[in-house]
Amino acid sequence: MAEDTEIKRVVVLREEENYHSLSIRTEAELVNRNCWKAVEPGFGDAKLTDLNDEQAQVNRKARAYIFSVVRDSILKDIGDIPLAKEIWVVLSNLYNTFTLLHCVITLKEIMNVTDTPELSMSDYFAKIQSLNRKLLRGGIEFSDQCIAMIMLAGLPLEEYDGVVRNMEDNGRVNTVEVKRKLLTEERRRARTSSTMKEDEEQANFVSRHQYDRRGMENEEFNQEKTYQ
Repeated sequence: MAEDTEIKRVVVLREEENYHSLSIRTEAELVNRNCWKAVEPGFGDAKLTDLNDEQAQVNRKARAYIFSVVRDSILKDIGDIPLAKEIWVVLSNLYNTFTLLHCVITLKEIMNVTDTPELSMSDYFAKIQSLNRKLLRGGIEFSDQCIAMIMLAGLPLEEYDGVVRNMEDNGRVNTVEVKRKLLTEERRRARTSSTMKEDEEQANFVSRHQYDRRGMENEEFNQEKTYQ
């Protein structure tokens, strides 16, 4: 029953965009379930009928888990494949193959990624790194410094000019330093925004209180004039 609950929480393979992250999670889960050996190294050239009882059980567990993390339309491509290792190869061929056209499109995408208000810094970094992994599959490799520069280039520089200049003073940039600086800046801005909101709410409260007090004073003054 516990395993069924775990399966429902797994990210489902929908398209090549999330194949990389899903393959890592799936490998980790198959290792935890002691059945990764059905995929790597596999059982050599053995057919399903050649497996002993233990190997067959390991293979069944690996296949079952892989089937649980792919959408229904993908099952038609792998549902009849008897060995987990062969299933893994088919999925890799389907979703991990990168053509020249894919490379060109992805290259344009990574150069045009921009930080927007609705994106957190973590999501912004993840978007760039996901595209970079795609390019790596196509044989295009950027240096760490280049990825760091792409991260900086996508920022609204009128807002981050000071942050970028401070990084320049530290010498050669890298992705770890860029992430650290920008996440720190994001937290600082969130605190500043929260403080400003609290100050505004306090100012509004004081203003309302003063307005109510003046109203009461005016009412009392008018009553006194009436009595006179």
